[in-house]
Amino acid sequence: MKINFQKILSVAAGIVFLAFLILLPQILIQSTVKSVNLAVKLKNDVTRKKTGQPPIATIEPIEKVGFYHFLPGVTAYYLETVDQDASCLNCGAGKAENNPSRSADQVIADAQNAGAKIISLVDSDSPAANNFNLALAKAAKQSGLRTTMIFDGCLDLAALKTALPDLDAVEINLGDGENNFCAGISDSALKLAQAKIQAVVASGKHLEINDELTAASDTLTTINLFLAAAENAAGKNSIIHFTSAKGMTDASTTSAIITAREQALRAGFKYVYTGGFDYPPGENTYCADGTIALSRQNDFLLQNNLINDKCADGTEIPGVWK
Repeated sequence: MKINFQKILSVAAGIVFLAFLILLPQILIQSTVKSVNLAVKLKNDVTRKKTGQPPIATIEPIEKVGFYHFLPGVTAYYLETVDQDASCLNCGAGKAENNPSRSADQVIADAQNAGAKIISLVDSDSPAANNFNLALAKAAKQSGLRTTMIFDGCLDLAALKTALPDLDAVEINLGDGENNFCAGISDSALKLAQAKIQAVVASGKHLEINDELTAASDTLTTINLFLAAAENAAGKNSIIHFTSAKGMTDASTTSAIITAREQALRAGFKYVYTGGFDYPPGENTYCADGTIALSRQNDFLLQNNLINDKCADGTEIPGVWK
């Protein structure tokens, strides 16, 4: 029997064209919705900047929020509340406190509608904002969402312990500006941070530690003090990030951050990362044999080579992977 290939190709082309016509309205609708949503978001962002309202939350992979060993690649709904307060000692003069304008239920609905699996919060120097954060963390937990919080303000140790049952992961963030302020209300910034680290470790929740550096703050003494505090509080399997303060990317700051990472590696820490600039060795997670367990670029996960939380050589990487 002679096969008519031309007829077969013609029929196949007709089927493809018909499928395209069927799908075209859906494609156009989705494209329009995305464009409208983007336009609304941009308008809202401008409006909120003018009125002083909190920024619209952003949808980010969890690595962009600062966690490298917690559900890599999973989408997070990142809500950074405004923490400017007229009574805040390290805030700009004349800034009035801005309370979040949405309820916890509205934020959770937004996150779920966006397909996010995590709500990620930042603590604040404003008591009102922190009360909102704590209520939101509890409500998110009850709704089945994972919750993370970055502690880079001066939320006290008691408040942290209150929040921990409703959190899945915590980042303790150290930086010159915050440290100087916190040091004014406590024995020392390092001691305060160490106590917080110990509290998270004791709770069994996932912990990552971020140290914001400038060229001036990266001295052998300050780095060794930081590493000693991290080791005493959480051990050498601590997940440590060295990042630039306030987005500084000058050559001296990036060099200081790389130097700090190298010092930490020499001290025996295994999971030490850099952030704020392009430096692939400081973004990848490595197995004991030197192979790459997780590869990243610009805070985006490229590939996860772990099998059941372990490397091919049997190295078990600490973290929350599913």
